[in-house]
Parts: sequence; structure tokens; C-alpha cells
Amino acid sequence: THRNICAYLESILSQYDYCSEDRVSQAFDLTFDPSVHDVFTAWLSGSCLCVVPASSLMAPSRFIQEHKLTVWYSVPSIPMFMDNLNMLHEGRFPNLRYSMFSGEILPKTIAQKWQKAAPNSQVINYYGPTEATVNITYYNWDQETSSDLCRNGGVPLGHPFPEQEIRIVDTDGQELPSGHRGELIVSGCQVASGYINNQEKTADAFRLLPGEPDKTWYYTGDLAERDSNGIIYYYGRKDLQVQILGHRVELSEIEGVLKQTTGTDFVIVVPWPPNQISGHADEIVAVIGTKPDSSLAEIAIDTCKSTLPSYMIPSDILFMDQFPLSQNGKFDRKVITEFVGSTRSMQKKKNYE
Repeated sequence: THRNICAYLESILSQYDYCSEDRVSQAFDLTFDPSVHDVFTAWLSGSCLCVVPASSLMAPSRFIQEHKLTVWYSVPSIPMFMDNLNMLHEGRFPNLRYSMFSGEILPKTIAQKWQKAAPNSQVINYYGPTEATVNITYYNWDQETSSDLCRNGGVPLGHPFPEQEIRIVDTDGQELPSGHRGELIVSGCQVASGYINNQEKTADAFRLLPGEPDKTWYYTGDLAERDSNGIIYYYGRKDLQVQILGHRVELSEIEGVLKQTTGTDFVIVVPWPPNQISGHADEIVAVIGTKPDSSLAEIAIDTCKSTLPSYMIPSDILFMDQFPLSQNGKFDRKVITEFVGSTRSMQKKKNYE
């Protein structure tokens, strides 16, 4: 709503000193809610809004330099592709004051490299579902200390925005103590009240907790954990949890091991076969975004065997030259899953010949 957006913008502009001399990127499609951040923070502060053309979106190094951007905001996939193209040279973006990322996990390797490329910039990792109006948590990267706080290779979600509330709860809605993993729920003036003309979906996602009749909480479907210092960590989607041989498996944990082993953040783990009833799968298939490398596949499997329980070890390692992206710039898991299906079908056909 208008109220939610105003609350979000007020929070952002109170935390970061946008000014009329800033040059702000607009890299998000206007159908993607982070575009609200780009457009309105620029207009409200009198900054110059610089729209990144589609031809430069996945490799915007020259655009950032030529337009002397001071604020950059995108999904992490973009700097990941830039890194693959060797664009994150040290000191390359000296004019940047703020570098913001959201929409998917920000790999710590990318945060480190971007900070070196933009030495005068504060690197910020945001998190927030659309229902909470763009972003609702933030983590300010510290080049000296943050690496040690990362889990599964990902930058923490950090802390909630002022006047917003975050809880980690169990299946009964009871708040969990620090160190325990559960579903992340949010409440506050940024959080919507429901979905238009969809009472059933609203009732499922927007709920009241026992003893709090005047406060609505949105159930994000994201798994998270809070440490003793109040820092929140992300552990993937509930719907990406699968049951294998009776064990609950969180795919993000496998992806974290593979990213560290292979040295690339282009890793997606797929339960197979997909779309199984009740989230059950027979096996795990890993897809790595690089050229086929049998020795790398062998090293990855060996590392998984020495690090993970047997039921979490991928049965197969596939290679994909370039990961497909969705319209929002995120890795397209649906297309990658289809790639797994077609590749395995071809492998079976060859085995029969």
C-alpha cells in the first residue's frame, strides 16, 4: 500500500544520506518491487536516476564508470557474472558510495571482490519479501570481520529495519531461541495486510499469534536462524526442503559445500525427480555453471563424501556453461531443473545404445 511504501522510503532515507549529487542506478525491471527503491529514493532526494540499458545489464562495468554512479543496486547474479568476465578489478568503481544487493543469496566471495572494486562504498546485503515492501533487513559488510560470520558461503541477512520486527518460529508459531532454525516471520508498518481478492491465500500467510490480537505477522516461507548477537542467517526456502530416505535435507547446505569446493558461486542443487508428493525425492543432482570438468566433478563428490551425510551426497554432477536467469535477474531454477531432466534422458539413451 501507499502507507507501506512511505514507511519503507522513510526508513531508507533516514539510514543513508542520499543527496542531489548522487547518481543512482536503475537496474531492476519495473515489475520487480526493488525498482520502487531505485526510483523513489532518487526522486525524493533529488538524485539523478540512471537507467541501465538491457544491453549493459549483465556487464555494467563501463556503464557504472562512464555515468559516474555513486549508488548501485542489483541482484547478486549481476556481480557474479561480472566476476566471471573479470570485471571486478581492484579500485574500478571509486565513485560508488553505496552498493546494495538483494533478491537472492549474496556470496561472501562476491562481497569481498565488490568491496575491493568499490573501496569507497558501503556494501549492503538486503533481504525482504514483496509482502514486506522491498526489504526489511540489512547487513553492512565489513571487509575485516564479516567473512568469519558467513554461513554456507552466504552473507548474513543481518538485522531488521527500525520499527520492523523479525521472529524465528516453529511450526506452532512459538518463537525459537537463538541458535535454533525455523521459519522467518515479519511484522511492522512495512508489512502488507493481505492479498487482493484472495482471502484463502491471505489467511494462510498473514496470521495472528497467540496473545497478540492486534499484530499481523507474515509467514515468509524462508528458513532462518538468529545468533546470540541478534544477527539473522538465511537457510533457504521451506519449499526447497526435501525428504530423502526419511531425512530432511536443506539444499542450501549442499550448495554451500559445493561452492567452496568448486570455487564458483554458480551452483544449484536439484532434488530428483522433481515435483514429488510431500517433498520427497530419491536423490540429489548438482549443477555447476562452468564447462564440463570430470576431475572437478570427482573432487566435488569426494569432498561431499567427507563432509556431508551419505543421504546428502549428490548422485550426479552436471555442468551448464551459463546459468539461465529469470526476468528478475535471479537464477531460473525451473529452467535448470528442465536441463537436468533433458541431460539425464540423453545419458540414459546413450547407455541403452
